[in-house]
Amino acid sequence: MAHNFRFLEEKWEVLARVGETAERNVYQNPNVAMSELRKFAETITKYILALEEIREERGTDQQERLRVLFYEQIIPKEIYDLLTVIRLKGNEAVHNPSYGEVNEAKALLHMAFRIAVWFMEVYGDWSFQAPEYIEPTPQTSITTDEFDQIVQSYEEKLARLETELEKIRKEQLYISSEEKQKRREFSQRAIANFELTEAETRLLIDQQLRDAGWEHSC
Repeated sequence: MAHNFRFLEEKWEVLARVGETAERNVYQNPNVAMSELRKFAETITKYILALEEIREERGTDQQERLRVLFYEQIIPKEIYDLLTVIRLKGNEAVHNPSYGEVNEAKALLHMAFRIAVWFMEVYGDWSFQAPEYIEPTPQTSITTDEFDQIVQSYEEKLARLETELEKIRKEQLYISSEEKQKRREFSQRAIANFELTEAETRLLIDQQLRDAGWEHSC
């Protein structure tokens, strides 16, 4: 069974599990898939902040995290835009249980995969070869028992996330400035091959139009 986030398992198992949960809900419950992708994006953003030795204030929300990372030129605009769309769509899904369509959830899942690949290339393994993205199918779906089991496995890890982040921040003290500069270079190189699908592009443009005060009727 396809699991597009499996490559994260060794270094960031919690991200792999949240990504898998989203992927396996795309068809049977797109609302849950989008809510899980919001969680995925928030968690990956917290990891980036820790890896960059940026301590977030208590009560910091995802919008503020993204603003800081973009302002500090840690995440490129392409990644910022994808994370922003996932944040906004995920918020809608969390606050409205009836919100969410399969095609939209599929496009957001592909965006999350791109973010995960970028993250792995920049902060995981510079020799990482990204796997091909595999479109989820209805057969990828998950039973209630499986869902509960996966959620339980990562909820425990999320509860201990702050301890892990503190450990990561301390480890960064031993990383040279040359290595940190290399991260920036890899970050730009990693997004050079971005080619969004038509569905992803439409989602991105629709959101940007909405942010600019335009309502897109299509």
